[in-house]
This record gives sequence, C-alpha cells and structure tokens, in this order.
Amino acid sequence: MKLLGNRIIVREFEEEESSIIVLDKQKKPFFTGEIVAVGTDIGLSVGTTVLLNRHSGGLVEWEGEMLQMFTQEDVIAINK
Repeated sequence: MKLLGNRIIVREFEEEESSIIVLDKQKKPFFTGEIVAVGTDIGLSVGTTVLLNRHSGGLVEWEGEMLQMFTQEDVIAINK
C-alpha cells in the first residue's frame, strides 16, 4: 500500500526510547514517535522523531502492526 497526500504513519516510542520526558501516559495528551511511512506530498522523512497530540490521529494497520496515522499539520515538533 502507498500512502498518499500529506499523511504520516507513526510508531509511538516506549518511554525509555524517547528523548522527551513523558509523565503519566494517561494524563499526557502528547507523545513522541518515529515516522515509519510518509505520503507523496510531505516535507518530512521516514526515521524522523516527532511530537504529536495523542488524540489527533487514528489507528491503522500498517504492514501487520497497529500504528497511528496523522497529517503533517498534526506534527507539533520534530527532533533533528
């Protein structure tokens, strides 16, 4: 399957993998993750670490794994 437009698929980091300190996961609306797929019209690349709002994306099965899909506009920050 090919991802189209300005969409990204993100794998959420476990807390010990992230360079951003995460408090209680249930109380915190943001998370960090790694982009694993990008659409055709996007300025981000696979492997980039991003900060996202947990509630702005949707779950999707991608290559046999349940991950989250967002648009580029949902990205709050990137870790260069």
